[in-house]
Amino acid sequence: MNSTFRFKNFKIDNFLQLIFILLPYSLIFSIFFSEVFCLILTFFYFKENTVKLSSIIKENKIIKLLLIFYFILILSTILNIDDPKIILKNLSYVRFIFYAISISWILNKFIFLKKLFLYSLLSSFIVLFFGAIYEFVFKRICITFDENTVPFFNENILFCSKQFFLGNLIRSDRISSFFGDEMIVGSFVSRLLPLLCLIFLDSYKSNNQNNLILFLVLFVSLSTVLLSGERVSLFYTIIFLIILFIFTNFKFKLIYFFSIIIISFIFISNFPTLKKRFFDQTFDQVLSSYNQEKRIIFFSIQHESHAISALKMFYDRPILGVGPKNFRNACKKPQYKANKDYPIEFYKGKKNKDYSCSTHPHNFYIQLLSETGIFGIIIPLIFLFSIIKFFIRNFYIKIINKKNNVDMEKIFLYSCFLITFFPVLPTGNIFNNWMSLIFYIPLGFYLNFRKT
Repeated sequence: MNSTFRFKNFKIDNFLQLIFILLPYSLIFSIFFSEVFCLILTFFYFKENTVKLSSIIKENKIIKLLLIFYFILILSTILNIDDPKIILKNLSYVRFIFYAISISWILNKFIFLKKLFLYSLLSSFIVLFFGAIYEFVFKRICITFDENTVPFFNENILFCSKQFFLGNLIRSDRISSFFGDEMIVGSFVSRLLPLLCLIFLDSYKSNNQNNLILFLVLFVSLSTVLLSGERVSLFYTIIFLIILFIFTNFKFKLIYFFSIIIISFIFISNFPTLKKRFFDQTFDQVLSSYNQEKRIIFFSIQHESHAISALKMFYDRPILGVGPKNFRNACKKPQYKANKDYPIEFYKGKKNKDYSCSTHPHNFYIQLLSETGIFGIIIPLIFLFSIIKFFIRNFYIKIINKKNNVDMEKIFLYSCFLITFFPVLPTGNIFNNWMSLIFYIPLGFYLNFRKT
């Protein structure tokens, strides 16, 4: 009887280990499977820890703050949103908090899983890198499928929707690798690169030959981001490289980092599509806005129009906003239109083009202001100030006091959070399922770190 029970447990444990290791690949190929995997982890967490959840909430300030944030979301939803589908989606947001707790639990339950997960993440980076090169060289050659033919999978390099044809690249300046229709490969790499660097912690301490491997990983990651054409992701990657440069102590770091920078510039300069995307398009965007408007618009007219509409919503409903995920509906109302009379040149020949509406305002904090109001932005601002305080304190320890007792594991995990909470820059939808998973997985690692 006991042996049977142990055998069953053994099989379940192996199953849990497998789905956790495969999480990076599920984020690439299918958000559906990512959700299912995390749901399974959560189920077994509650199955084994029915009593411990309350103590975790009591002891952990982060979980408390996230739950407060969740209740604000629900209150805003109840007061503003009439669509039952959106209400149900917002109610289910609490699952991400449980995902983080579950990840912390499974890392504590199987200590060896941390390394295996990181190696899986490393291999996913390499796969995305070669996928990006393949797409860059062969111009997205793939077999077309009806979207109903491959259920539960994202459109990727293997499964292309009808709009993609053999040998035809729809977006000549953007590459998505295995993400196919979704231009998020750069975001995936830049947001999870700090987490991946946990695998090299021993290297930083021992200054051994693995530093060369780190250099290659950084090169592969940066190359993938460059090939993606995602300017914001490139900025995030550079920020993390600067953090690495400041806080690490391995030999020849100056040579390594300058080599990465030089190779990157050569890389961009020698490929017209990349040069156009990162240099020409950026400068043209800034200079044309100045020439036309006599002021600088750093991102685009679209981004500015979204921001104007979002801020109008905030001024109208400053306490709890118009409701999570409700910007897409509220922006259609006349009182929330941007009402900007931009020259026709800005709209590429499209007269009376209205950029007020989108699925979200394309900025983390502006979205929170418009959809959740003052109450909704307080918790994220607490996180932001905590992150800034952390880096300032450690910078002082490392540079001013010239001490080497900086905890690199915390540096890497806080770097993940810095990318998520970085202000000003254009961002994805904060309530997007994929974006949420990208944030809560490193948070699970951090909760485990605090526990150990």
